[in-house]
Amino acid sequence: MYSYSGLSLTEGKYGCWFKFYCRYVIQLQGIPGPALAFGKACHAVIEHTIKAGDSEYLNILSEVIASATDLDAAEIKKCVMQDAVYQAIVKGGEVETYFEMPLDDTPFSPCLRGYIDYYRHDSASIILTDWKTNQAAYEPLETHQLALYAAYLRDKYHLPVIGRLVFLRLNKTVEHAYSDLEIDQALQWARETSYECEARKQRVELGEDPLV
Repeated sequence: MYSYSGLSLTEGKYGCWFKFYCRYVIQLQGIPGPALAFGKACHAVIEHTIKAGDSEYLNILSEVIASATDLDAAEIKKCVMQDAVYQAIVKGGEVETYFEMPLDDTPFSPCLRGYIDYYRHDSASIILTDWKTNQAAYEPLETHQLALYAAYLRDKYHLPVIGRLVFLRLNKTVEHAYSDLEIDQALQWARETSYECEARKQRVELGEDPLV
């Protein structure tokens, strides 16, 4: 069972198989840094506020979380009190949806799992949203994350999917309407990467070097 974040350890500018080895083979868990803690706090505030359907919870929960941690309530509020968040509170939808999805049709297929921050749908399409506390924005097609989440939602609802990245620090939203081809390309990447991961894990069991 793999998450997008786990598979992405092996790619990109900072990707390497050693990070994968530490996480999935020897199961070395790092200590969450301040950025991750802040991101989780913002997600928790947004999640519970949407569920409550009351924007006052943004202020209340920000204060509660800050009082229980070393985080700054004002900084949390600055991130969560954004237009896209208020719209989600008003419109409602599904939040923190957990999913598991086999990556092919074989009996022992690797599976992808994850949490979808927020989505809503009507009879015409699905709007998929991922809240980001990054310092810089990027485009949806620069990673496979939203495309993989779109694959799950497409198969569940049989509707086209529009992906949105909401950069909370920047009050900026970028979106992309995913084609079937783009979704299938992301799935192909996930399949190939997960099978390579499985192969490297087997090398460890055989006493071989998984990093070669």
